[in-house]
Amino acid sequence: MKKQLQILSTPGFIVGLILLLLNDWMLKDLFHNWATGKLSDFAGMFVFPMFWVALFPKLGKHSFWASVVWFIYWKSPYSQPLIDGWNSLGLYSIDRVVDLTDLMALVMVPLAYRYWRREPKPVPFRLHPVVPLGVAAFAFMATSKSGHTVNPKDTYLLAFPKDSLIQWMPVLDSIVDVGGWDNKNPDTIFAQLRSNLDVRCYSDAYQLVLVVSELSNKQTLLMLHEAEIRSNNNDSTLYWVSNDFKDFVINPLLEKHRTTQDSLPNIP
Repeated sequence: MKKQLQILSTPGFIVGLILLLLNDWMLKDLFHNWATGKLSDFAGMFVFPMFWVALFPKLGKHSFWASVVWFIYWKSPYSQPLIDGWNSLGLYSIDRVVDLTDLMALVMVPLAYRYWRREPKPVPFRLHPVVPLGVAAFAFMATSKSGHTVNPKDTYLLAFPKDSLIQWMPVLDSIVDVGGWDNKNPDTIFAQLRSNLDVRCYSDAYQLVLVVSELSNKQTLLMLHEAEIRSNNNDSTLYWVSNDFKDFVINPLLEKHRTTQDSLPNIP
């Protein structure tokens, strides 16, 4: 048993694990930028397949292929029913951000495979492999932990119809993903706003729940109903979310409306 866990006590695995923990618990809070958002994915995809090959050595290289498939599934919208089902148990709430650029981290899997095939020696000091095994399990759970929810209830009256909002919002630079326009929730928008803005959060983007009401005079009421964000700055989160939403969603929408109006031909 100890021999099959030996890969967990090697320098490469330990360094990758330290980077994952350091980024999730310190660097994201200090720098909250694109690089720290991706570092956890890159470090995680180096240690994740080696974690499983240590637990199930008979799988061998198939652990690396399985890690690739799992990461693609996890980062896709198709994993949401699994997340919702798990969270409904009330044991430990998890979440992730759907961002296809995170798949760049898959380049670490061939490097991890090559490192594993070299059969590297453990670190030159006594470290029982159960220790990094437990730390790795904690790190994987912590990096998938869901955030806390704030309810700004900020409401804006927009001088354009709902159809224009649906057309313009997905192409805003600050928006990662938009969804929720269907028959079941015709007035609810689920959006992901990039977090490398003003909010000090621990992921590439944070979730928004917006409520839309179209008025009879072709105006639209847009309310920021809820935001879920991973951040330690609980006291200031509401303030930053409200400011980010105004600066990076509302103002660009108003600018698009103004540009559209200016492009219309003048009718004498």
